[in-house]
Amino acid sequence: MAGYDGLYNDFSKYASFNDIPCGTGETLMPVVVDDDFKAYLKMQGLKRCNIRTWHYGNGKTVPVAFIPVKINEKKTAMICYKKQVNRYLKRFEATKWDKLESLDELLDAVRDEDRKSVDPTATTENEDLFFLEKTFQLLLEKLNELNPNYGKIISLLAAGYTKSEVLGRINLGTKKSQGYVFIQKAQKKAKEIWEKDL
Repeated sequence: MAGYDGLYNDFSKYASFNDIPCGTGETLMPVVVDDDFKAYLKMQGLKRCNIRTWHYGNGKTVPVAFIPVKINEKKTAMICYKKQVNRYLKRFEATKWDKLESLDELLDAVRDEDRKSVDPTATTENEDLFFLEKTFQLLLEKLNELNPNYGKIISLLAAGYTKSEVLGRINLGTKKSQGYVFIQKAQKKAKEIWEKDL
């Protein structure tokens, strides 16, 4: 493919970054494999053969891989991808901001109404939330591999259910006291995976 043209949005012909197929209700979307994100994807099983090089004119290329996202998150994923491409392509361009020497000067420029400026402390909240959700989904997948009830429990707890409500929604086939012990095991295992693998 010569590059994303703004209309193309079916990436199903590509393999996911780690060859794991999409789950139910998921679709593949592109991400830029820059140095920082490449390290993260490697931890998740990135296969080098699944990285594509897309061309964006004037000899500019972008390394791209594909991650599964929920179908209803396609629009957000594409917005994040476009921002990643923009940052990647401009990473070596010198700007007038390169001449500024301190954060104070940058912030002064933001407050000056006569100057066009960018706030260097602006938030990346949407991208952070997107990648946090993807990491949480990976956690649930790993928990489900160990025990399908682990994933259900952590998902319900994350949604705000109390332990008692979780036991009312999931039939663990145990007494209530044993159910609480099972929930604690699920929480302990989730913490171990989060700290070690994610």
